[in-house]
Amino acid sequence: MSGSDVRETVNMELDTTSRLCVGVFGYARPRHLERCLESLSRCPEAKDVALHIYCDGPPTGADDAMLIGIAETRAIATKASGFGTIRLFFSEENQGVARAVPAGVTAMLQHNEQVVVIEDDLEVSPCFLTYMLDGLRVYASDRQVMAISGYTWPTFEDGTSGTYFSKFAHYWGWATWRRAWQTYTSDGLALLTALEQKGLSTDFDGYSVFPRKSTQILELYSNGEMGIWDICWSATVLLNGGQCLYPRHTLVRNHGFDGSGMHCRRFAAVPFELQELSSVPIGVKLEPAVEEVKSFEKCHAMRQLLLQR
Repeated sequence: MSGSDVRETVNMELDTTSRLCVGVFGYARPRHLERCLESLSRCPEAKDVALHIYCDGPPTGADDAMLIGIAETRAIATKASGFGTIRLFFSEENQGVARAVPAGVTAMLQHNEQVVVIEDDLEVSPCFLTYMLDGLRVYASDRQVMAISGYTWPTFEDGTSGTYFSKFAHYWGWATWRRAWQTYTSDGLALLTALEQKGLSTDFDGYSVFPRKSTQILELYSNGEMGIWDICWSATVLLNGGQCLYPRHTLVRNHGFDGSGMHCRRFAAVPFELQELSSVPIGVKLEPAVEEVKSFEKCHAMRQLLLQR
């Protein structure tokens, strides 16, 4: 990444050629990053992981509190341990999440066929990497499967085990392959136009769970009013006829609705952090990539739940 200070810690006893590449993205929330890394290190596969930690730089005019938060976050990143290799990328300038995450994913996939992506406000189950590795292996050659999500909405948790598919790619602890990420575009206007031309705008909005519809969020992003990246990835997957694999019991807990994030303050009272993480491995077996029955209804139920908050 341009304008980055790169530092590397390597355990030379491990074979680097077989490691799973995992990217963790942080900024100015040291406690969040600390919890994220601690949870990830509890996965049995962590010792074989090639961990890349990306920390964004300060914006112009950053106040003392922001600068302290950034410095403390980088100190936490520097102390990370329990992984096969650790590379730290400290940006000298503020890229913003809309640039930082796609740039980091692209950089990692230049040298890896697959990658797992986690942002600092997420806590993962000890079974998270097992599920990701299984999913990446089982669906490596199925080009219709473009992403794997470690998170699932509460309305999709039905007490059963296993996995399901959705045309909507989620982004709270996810994975993809180089073959799929090559289709990614950050051109929001082009995505909006393509969705309209293919008659997919209504479907895209059908997966919305937050008050703003997905097309509205994409339009805000296109106008420079919302600095996010994930809506472009979700639209890209849908436009390419892709599917995203999900666990039937969440393996990720989101702690970003505490008012600390840039885009989640409105939902500070939503208890996503209370979702119980699966404590048993989620079995992944090769199945046809067909969307979950009643996906729209379950997304609508989640949307109604949030609107009541």
